Amino acid sequence: MAVAPYRTIQEYKDVLTGTPRTFDCELLEKTAGRAIVIYRLPRETVIEGIKMPPGTISYGYFWEQRNYNVYHFVDAKGQTLGLYFNISDSTHISDKQIYWRDLVVDLLVEADGSCWVLDEHEIPADISEDLLRLILRVRDQIIARVNQIRKEVEEKTNALRRG
Repeated sequence: MAVAPYRTIQEYKDVLTGTPRTFDCELLEKTAGRAIVIYRLPRETVIEGIKMPPGTISYGYFWEQRNYNVYHFVDAKGQTLGLYFNISDSTHISDKQIYWRDLVVDLLVEADGSCWVLDEHEIPADISEDLLRLILRVRDQIIARVNQIRKEVEEKTNALRRG
């Protein structure tokens, strides 16, 4: 069953280095401190070696109380292609926008469960000790709970797909 989104919301990704980015997404669900959006990939994309065919849907999960967000990539049949975690802070969800700050380090979970830590080499040399500790702590928490988080996300995605 197709997902029936009800309105557009802007995802605003702030960054430690570089240029912020915005994405117009379809809001599926918003509750206190949490939002779920979808973004339809308009063309084939390769993310860290994982091929995402045209029509791949990214379910984005955002929480104000968690220092990460996660994108669940599924194919047209609803099969998981991968999960992509962004370590983040300052997430704020309003009626019109999801704001979050990307803290550089990401984790990729492939469909087979393989988990990869990405971009640690891009952490700025002048980063504060507190922010570095946060990044490393959250990285380790995600790794320790990756199967539990994956199950939570996949179950919610499947429920949303069923409508």
